[in-house]
Amino acid sequence: MNAIPTNRGAMTIGEIIADLTYINYACNRDAAPHVTPTSWKRVYGSDVDTMEARYQTEKIIIKARSAE
Repeated sequence: MNAIPTNRGAMTIGEIIADLTYINYACNRDAAPHVTPTSWKRVYGSDVDTMEARYQTEKIIIKARSAE
């Protein structure tokens, strides 16, 4: 499949959809921190484990940058 140029580099349609799905997940986690990742599996499926790991990593990076 042909890659499409984006501001994050060239991405396939599948990669774009995966990235947008993660962005939506992260926004929902921020908006509803009381909802557990296990509960989000009903919405996002088995990919939640991977998305949650990325979400937690990004939170650590954001916190570290704000402490500088």
